[in-house]
Amino acid sequence: IKSAVGFYDKDKIEKIIYNLLNNAFKYTDDGQSITVYIDYKTHNQESKLINIIVEDTGIGIATHEIDNIFNQYYRVKNHHTQNVFGAGIGLSLVKKLVNLHHGNLEVESKEGKGTRFSISIPMSSESYKPGEIRDSFVENPDAVLNLASIENLPPTDLPKLPSSTVKRRVLLVEDNEELLKFLSQSLSEAYEVIEARDGREALAVAGFEKPEIIVSDVMMPYVNGFELCREIKTNKELSHIPVILLTAKSSDKDQYRGLELGADEYLTKPVNIQILKLRIRNLLDTYESVKSKYENKLIGDIDKLEISDNHKDFVRKVVKILEDNITSQDLSIDFFASRLGVSRTLLYEKIKKATGESLGIFIKTNRLNYSAKLLLENHYNTSELAYAVGFSDPKYFSKCFRKQFGQTPKEFLKSKMDAIQ
Repeated sequence: IKSAVGFYDKDKIEKIIYNLLNNAFKYTDDGQSITVYIDYKTHNQESKLINIIVEDTGIGIATHEIDNIFNQYYRVKNHHTQNVFGAGIGLSLVKKLVNLHHGNLEVESKEGKGTRFSISIPMSSESYKPGEIRDSFVENPDAVLNLASIENLPPTDLPKLPSSTVKRRVLLVEDNEELLKFLSQSLSEAYEVIEARDGREALAVAGFEKPEIIVSDVMMPYVNGFELCREIKTNKELSHIPVILLTAKSSDKDQYRGLELGADEYLTKPVNIQILKLRIRNLLDTYESVKSKYENKLIGDIDKLEISDNHKDFVRKVVKILEDNITSQDLSIDFFASRLGVSRTLLYEKIKKATGESLGIFIKTNRLNYSAKLLLENHYNTSELAYAVGFSDPKYFSKCFRKQFGQTPKEFLKSKMDAIQ
């Protein structure tokens, strides 16, 4: 067929065909054939069907196995499949996606002869419920369905991001290619997914891609998930990144080891994709909530200050100068006055009226607020943190930090990270 106009979810049709072909390639030897047929039938506007057939001349499936091949994590067991890499996910996903389209899926197979998968999917609007069809067409009129989750659980309320919105980055680390693709497909609608196939590759990728969360298998070659987690959590530039470990090792001892190394979550396989999505979203939201209390708020919310708009603009200018010169140890009243083009007296009066503090106290208070933001983002030690916000004496800085936040920098960081976990 040249074209087929109708109602279907383009992304999910692609996943159906991809997984059927992936399955065929795994079980079809060199020199054998794989064929795809696509047929479009229409009797009238109310009866449109697209038929997709993927057949191969591969190893085939025993009759007693056919009823099980669509069960999640089930794999055919015979001497032909022992060396085939797979997690038993692809065909289960295909069946769920076909069901979401109110379609039909059939399989015919003979051992040693090959396998044929036949799919029929309705493409008329009458085949779908009102809630399954988008209110308006997108650029391609063939991509208009908004089907529900592929799991039996209610779908997670992941944000539908406009194309201009920058997606948050998830680094997936998994040496099983099929499981890696399944997880990547499942998360790619809401997140920018970066893939790595072992812990060694993940460490290299994390260094320059700077993911916002890492989801990793445990049992992998070269560098396993435990070792990856330890490397991430002891790296000054990466230690703030949340880590979720996925593994079939479900004993209390293994879970304790993962959490002791700093893992934020430890999920056992087979993992429910909806639970994983919720854990990712909750971890990212929690980290963002903790950071946002200190990010870009050197004096709190300027708009809430009970002063005139002119005074607010003036305070914003002072804050900007402080941000731009936060590492400087010599931020005197003369420095600010010259930058703002006002007298020392007027500068003092405006800051005092707006914040209730002298300029000196204002600078110190907000150096400390800024240090809290840096601490959560980069996990600096006390000396690094002190110098980063313009204190020349780390001991004095630690004393001031404790007075303002009621904790030393180390205690403050630990309490925030414990609250997240």
